[in-house]
Amino acid sequence: MRGRMDKKYVNAPFVKRGIAFVIDAAMAFLPALVVYILFTGGFKGYTPLYYPAPLIGAVSMVDLPVAVNEKVSNVTTEEGGTISKTNYSMTATGSRLLSVVVIVMYVGYGTFCTVVYDGKTIGKKLMKLRVVPEDDSRMTKAFLLRELLGKVVVNSTVIVPVVSAFMAAFAKDKKTVHDYIGKTRVIMD
Repeated sequence: MRGRMDKKYVNAPFVKRGIAFVIDAAMAFLPALVVYILFTGGFKGYTPLYYPAPLIGAVSMVDLPVAVNEKVSNVTTEEGGTISKTNYSMTATGSRLLSVVVIVMYVGYGTFCTVVYDGKTIGKKLMKLRVVPEDDSRMTKAFLLRELLGKVVVNSTVIVPVVSAFMAAFAKDKKTVHDYIGKTRVIMD
């Protein structure tokens, strides 16, 4: 049986990976942005669009559940004032839950898409790229390691995303730090 690595693969070019990265950053952040705008009337503060560090982005979104809670718990009085009264209605509870879910979606977007869509995120699909394991295995442990440990945890440092960008641009195999962790590579699909 011929394995995946017996085929001739072309490593993904740096520019295509970069464009896919930007698309995925926007896709991961979009649900949070929509919830922010719905509940606060606008987006204020630091934008966690910095996708190579999803933990940092998630920490920056901690004020989303607080903003949602304030919005659903503040009641306008007949005199035009505002009082804070905890709202336990299904709508208010659902709104609070939604604010937490979008943070989880932000952090888990890459992992979910890569595992479920056979190595593709939305950005990779649009750029005709795919993540493949080096050992002919299916999307399993390699992708979870790559996405969760590599992208979420390791890339939430200051230097690793910069090193990874240089590796994707200049290394012969175009592999990044998270590709080495997960024993994967990004190829043209």
